[in-house]
Amino acid sequence: MHRKSMRAVVEITWGPWSDSQQRAFHAEWFDPQRLSIIVAGGQDIGVLDAEVRADGTAYLARVEILPEYQGRGIGGRVIQQFVEHARTQAARTVELDVLLANVDAQRLYERLGFEHVADSRLRRRMRLQSSE
Repeated sequence: MHRKSMRAVVEITWGPWSDSQQRAFHAEWFDPQRLSIIVAGGQDIGVLDAEVRADGTAYLARVEILPEYQGRGIGGRVIQQFVEHARTQAARTVELDVLLANVDAQRLYERLGFEHVADSRLRRRMRLQSSE
């Protein structure tokens, strides 16, 4: 699923795709307890990696949707549901980092109200403040 949904952006950012490098990266950075499978029509079509932290922030580590399901509003709905959940858990902000090469995701986050906070060499930090 990760290969199908992220390969193009990964290759723009780091060069040719490497299964072993991707496995090593995921082993180091992703916590399976934060993962939720996104299902549509009885099919596993994506993954949400997110958490609400004790400090009043929520972090959206990744949202991946298979390409054939992108552009249908699914990712936006999943993110909005997570934001609503985070707010019920007293999160005042939701933060995320998106690869600079992932322009489509940046546009989605902006449409959902996320604002650009800072850029690093490869990533853009974005934040959604509570409207309350």
